Amino acid sequence: MAKLTDKERKMILAELTMGSSIRACASKYHTSVGTVQRIKHESSDEIRQQIEKKNAENTKDVLAFMEMQKGSACNLIAMLLDALNDPEKIADTPLVKIATTLGIVIDKFTANEVPKTETTAENNLFEAIEACCSVEDFSSIPELAEQRPDDSEVSQDDL
Repeated sequence: MAKLTDKERKMILAELTMGSSIRACASKYHTSVGTVQRIKHESSDEIRQQIEKKNAENTKDVLAFMEMQKGSACNLIAMLLDALNDPEKIADTPLVKIATTLGIVIDKFTANEVPKTETTAENNLFEAIEACCSVEDFSSIPELAEQRPDDSEVSQDDL
């Protein structure tokens, strides 16, 4: 990598101030991420504050956009969950992909879940999984009691 000129260093700082990422600047100027980080670190306090301010503004804008898209995201998730409930698709899907998908869904649905007790084993999600595996009475789990079909609708193959 060739040594950066003073002009290139100033251009990197200008781009960082406008909101470009360190990685994008490193790529554009054919230098390492560490070099761009060092240029940023060695800059004046005023420039570093401008960079941080722009990063905070960008974060705020992204979060506002995500909030606006929440309804669309929920609709997409609902469609994907409906597809995951299709027995034909599950039958045609390798177990590894099903397990990965289940793990992602569990992680996302429990990311903000506050444990009822100090042990995560007593969270409702884990109770639900345990109940599903041992075919217990679902009425004791509020989240499942409302959604459980009547026993007349459940065949032995479903268990």
